[in-house]
Amino acid sequence: MCASQIRAIARKALQGTWGVALLVTLVAVILGGVNAAVSPSITMQAGDTFDAVNGSGGFHQHATYIPFDLHPAFAESFAFFGVIAALCGVIALIIGGAVRQGLCQFNINLIKKDAPAAFDVLFSKFPNLGRCFLLNLVTGLLIFAWSLLFVIPGIIAAYRYAMAPYLMAQNPDIGVMDAIDQSKELMRGHKSRLFWLDLTFLGWVFLSALSLGIGFLWLNPYKEAAWATFYLERTGQLPSA
Repeated sequence: MCASQIRAIARKALQGTWGVALLVTLVAVILGGVNAAVSPSITMQAGDTFDAVNGSGGFHQHATYIPFDLHPAFAESFAFFGVIAALCGVIALIIGGAVRQGLCQFNINLIKKDAPAAFDVLFSKFPNLGRCFLLNLVTGLLIFAWSLLFVIPGIIAAYRYAMAPYLMAQNPDIGVMDAIDQSKELMRGHKSRLFWLDLTFLGWVFLSALSLGIGFLWLNPYKEAAWATFYLERTGQLPSA
């Protein structure tokens, strides 16, 4: 199945459900259920696009320096919000794995239509929070370790382990390493297919960036539905047309 067919199935599944899909994906992003490890190529494309729009240094070049010496009255406020941001980061790290798997399950339901694709599905994996956290942690560490060699091995590793959250979402009792090993088997010879699927969203990434990020509200649910379609196709669960 080619990328255009996968995207077509995703679009068809989203018909009439865009509202809940948009809300579920947005909440998942806020809670840390969507991150760079999920889709490295899209993440890099978005970053490169923003850099191109904002200049060679991008947003980060202009946002790095905060002149506290010119505004000492604001230093305490910045420190307070910094602590809040750090706490939110820790919370997202802890629950992000469960949220990610809830998002995977939502999109599996969306495509298969054998169970409701409802908002509460996003939180359905919290009873398995510990195992979800460990899977997120181990895959993150593995991707980081491969990234130390070079960027490309890190990207390959991200795609190698990309199906692990879907596998655990459907099989909550599966072990962390079993999910990782099964993902490796599913992606053997198919990593380039998922990479190409991500690349086909590049035009939408550029347009979303030009819309000051608003377009990502629609792009992210579309991409997540496409990834779930890819997973179901690889595991032989994709419903016949």
